[in-house]
Amino acid sequence: MEFLSYALEPVNLPYTFLMILVSFYWLGTFVGVLDLSSFDVDVDLDADIDMDADVDTDADVSAEGGSAVNNLLHFFNIGEIPIMILISFFALFLWIGSVLSNYYLANSSWGVAAILFIPLIIVSLLLTKVACMPFVQMFKHINKPDDVKVVGKVCTLRSTADGENMGLAEVKLDGIAQTVYVVTHDGTPLNKGDQALVLMRKEDKNCYVVEAYHTSN
Repeated sequence: MEFLSYALEPVNLPYTFLMILVSFYWLGTFVGVLDLSSFDVDVDLDADIDMDADVDTDADVSAEGGSAVNNLLHFFNIGEIPIMILISFFALFLWIGSVLSNYYLANSSWGVAAILFIPLIIVSLLLTKVACMPFVQMFKHINKPDDVKVVGKVCTLRSTADGENMGLAEVKLDGIAQTVYVVTHDGTPLNKGDQALVLMRKEDKNCYVVEAYHTSN
């Protein structure tokens, strides 16, 4: 009870409010009003990164930025499990971390709470990564695309990809869009919106190898 009462302290209220929203979401899921995909979004990885570049150096910087974002999202399993599972664990760890840290520091200052914000974000993200690992394996088996059906299909890139850095691509199987990770077989960069042909599955990276696909006129 003391923990819950301290959660209503002003410095903890933003995290408590976020936790209340997450709780209402799961309540709605359990009673059938919502489902796990209700708040899934089409992750626009390159929206804030790709720029119209007039020189090669600008294009290289944009490509490197896109690859870094792709790798970061892959590290945190975004695109592999429903986004609300990630948000829920993140909100939970952020809320517990805020309440405990402010409690043991006997803190009621917004200044101290602001200083704690970045460390809480980092720790909560790492804990979310660990907590979601079992869900990654579970949804990998549930949503695993049929390798035989994926190979030979034409996919559409949802983010940049090259021979070393994985990108996200969308392929339709039996009319249903599936998201898979891809790399290019010869290292040629592919950009968001490009079409590619799926050549094979790369088991060591759990992704597919693709090459640029151009339709004939």
